[in-house]
Amino acid sequence: MKEELILEHLEEIARKKSIIIRYEKLDNGELVIRSGGCRVKGSEYIMVDNKLPPREKIEVIAKELGKRNLNDIYMLPLIREIILKSGRPR
Repeated sequence: MKEELILEHLEEIARKKSIIIRYEKLDNGELVIRSGGCRVKGSEYIMVDNKLPPREKIEVIAKELGKRNLNDIYMLPLIREIILKSGRPR
């Protein structure tokens, strides 16, 4: 499956879990913020550096989704496997 399509599936799962994904420039030269999850005023976000290649964007989002209970959401087996693998130690 193409990486763009995988990203679309992961973004849809995040929407279903009320998680906002933001693609932003996270390195402004003075302050470097790493991609990952955060909570702001009660809302959950996954911040993704927009300069990352698609494969790394997938890894960031899948890792953050893997921290949540997703049993109530249908997803393609390949997408579920990507999420499950993202949480395993390398």
